[in-house]
Amino acid sequence: MYDLFDGAASASIDELVDRFVKRLEASVGEPVPDDKLDYVRNIAYLAVVNFERAERGETPLRTAVHHSDDQIQAGRAALPHFLQRARKAEGKATLKLKRMLDGVRAAEIEAVIVYESPAGAPRGWQADIMFSRAIGGFGGDIIGTTGDRPCATRKEAEEQIVDALACVLACIDGVDA
Repeated sequence: MYDLFDGAASASIDELVDRFVKRLEASVGEPVPDDKLDYVRNIAYLAVVNFERAERGETPLRTAVHHSDDQIQAGRAALPHFLQRARKAEGKATLKLKRMLDGVRAAEIEAVIVYESPAGAPRGWQADIMFSRAIGGFGGDIIGTTGDRPCATRKEAEEQIVDALACVLACIDGVDA
C-alpha cells in the first residue's frame, strides 16, 4: 500500500485518489461500478488525508468526504447566498463551538456544498461547510450534517446547514466574508 504514496509530495490529493482507484481496478481486473465509485473515492480520500496527517503527527480523521471539483465550484458560487441566509438566522455561539473555531475567519469559509448522500451511505441529503484549511477543533476542513442521519430533502439539508453556518458566524470574530 505504501507504494501508492511514492511521490506523494509532488502529487495532489486528487491524483493520489485517482491512483488508488486505478490500482484497485487493476487488482480486481474490472472498473469500479459507477454506483460505488463515490464510496471508493471517499475511502481513498480518507486514507490519503490520514496518511498525510500521520506524517505531520496529527490524529487521524474518522470520516472524510471527497467533493468533486464541480461540487466545490457550485459550493463556492452558492456561498454568498448561504452566508446571507445565515446572517439573518439566529445562530447561537456556544462556548464549545467558539473554542473549536478559535482563530478561524469567515474568509476561510470556502464553500457550502449540498449533495445527495454518496453510494454506500444512508439515502438522503447532506450539506457541508468547507473551510480553506483544517480547523483545529474539528481536525478536518469540513463540518456538516451527520453522515449516518441524512436529511430527507434538499431543502431540509439547506435549512440545517444555514443554522450551522449561523452558529459558525456567531462564533467568529470579524465576519469578513
